Amino acid sequence: MYLDKQEESINAFKRAAELEDILIERIRLGSAVGDISKEVHRKANFLRLAGEVKEAKAVYREVKEMYEQLLEENKYPYSRKSYMIEYLDTMFFLKEYEKCIEYNKECPMHYAIVYSKGILNNDKELIGETIERIKKDAKNEKVRPGEESGVTSATWDWYEIGLKLLGLPSRIDYIDW
Repeated sequence: MYLDKQEESINAFKRAAELEDILIERIRLGSAVGDISKEVHRKANFLRLAGEVKEAKAVYREVKEMYEQLLEENKYPYSRKSYMIEYLDTMFFLKEYEKCIEYNKECPMHYAIVYSKGILNNDKELIGETIERIKKDAKNEKVRPGEESGVTSATWDWYEIGLKLLGLPSRIDYIDW
């Protein structure tokens, strides 16, 4: 896993998910759905990375509804693209690939859409090209594995997902998604 310490990473992700519950409850006391959604999404990702697939999917379904509400209400047009990207991520992790692709015009190069196309069309070349793009993007942005903070789905997480989709060794092979 991250830093090649799978067992320690799994325990850390489980603990992070527990801590997200505390933060989510505090935010719910006075914040909008947009603030809450980011933390709920992080919790889902921590659970997924901890291998808690069933629980992660339940939390992804919860946050997906939040994103649908945010996108429908469009109260925060300046944040629409951000919410859309997070919404696409949840659909990907819930294996709603067809629905994810429907939003191709809004975010055509987003990893969730490209991987969804690759999965549905059995296009390993597209997935491989996306892995190369992720490496290039990470290099250009000078992002090393584990350095991103404040994001719900990290660049290097998408890299590992791509490797797994191609059947190559990945640090997330233990996750039976």
